[in-house]
Amino acid sequence: MVERISKWQAVMSVLASFVGIQSSKNYERDSSDENFKQLIIFGFFLAVILHVGIFFSRQDYSLEIWSALKKKLIELFNINLINRSLS
Repeated sequence: MVERISKWQAVMSVLASFVGIQSSKNYERDSSDENFKQLIIFGFFLAVILHVGIFFSRQDYSLEIWSALKKKLIELFNINLINRSLS
């Protein structure tokens, strides 16, 4: 019977795979696990976090998004927002 991996092992395996330091022993363990859904889910979330982090690391994009969101909130809810600068 194949031993199932824990959630912590799945997270660490996905992180190691993203960095490129996954050992062959852990790779074999992960590929033989019948419940690979958690590996796919953790991998997807890590990829999303990575892409969002890269996107928001550019100051001009984050300010543009904040300005557009602020404008939309004013239009939708007709509220008065205090103009604050992002520091």
